[in-house]
Amino acid sequence: MSGVWIAAAVALASAVCYGTGAATQRRLAARLGGPLDRRMVGVLMRQRLWWFAVALNGAGAALHVVVLAYGTLIVVQPLGTLALVFALPWAARWSGRRVSRREWWGALLTVAGLSVLLVAAASSGEGRPLGPSGALLTLGAVLLAVAAFAAAGGSPGGRGGAAACTPRPPGRRSRAGRP
Repeated sequence: MSGVWIAAAVALASAVCYGTGAATQRRLAARLGGPLDRRMVGVLMRQRLWWFAVALNGAGAALHVVVLAYGTLIVVQPLGTLALVFALPWAARWSGRRVSRREWWGALLTVAGLSVLLVAAASSGEGRPLGPSGALLTLGAVLLAVAAFAAAGGSPGGRGGAAACTPRPPGRRSRAGRP
């Protein structure tokens, strides 16, 4: 099996991990209802399924670094968009509905656009895969950044984790007085 096919297979596995992890976290957060606050984040963090989803996202990131040892960034990175395609049926099923025709068209157009991009990128012949030492260095840097982010409480505004990604309701201010 050539390096390009290994890269494609591992990148697909990474996208499946990312997509499944994201859909699982979305499902758990939606069960709580309402805007995400510290109490709700605490509830989520006590659920094993939440941590399974976190592990899936971590596995997706680790696989993404591994795949860089076999393929160039210009080929590997676009394959990450397949996480959206893989998350689509999970999210629909867990919401108790079917994937709509419009959503399937979006998934199809995503794959079509990705195919065109990969053909163009692969035919350029430029770039080279990240070597094993470079992959380990990249993985170490990512882990260090995640640890520093977690140690700092998630964000300068004091809202860490999932709460940092959720907008505040209109009119609600943080303790620092910033919207």
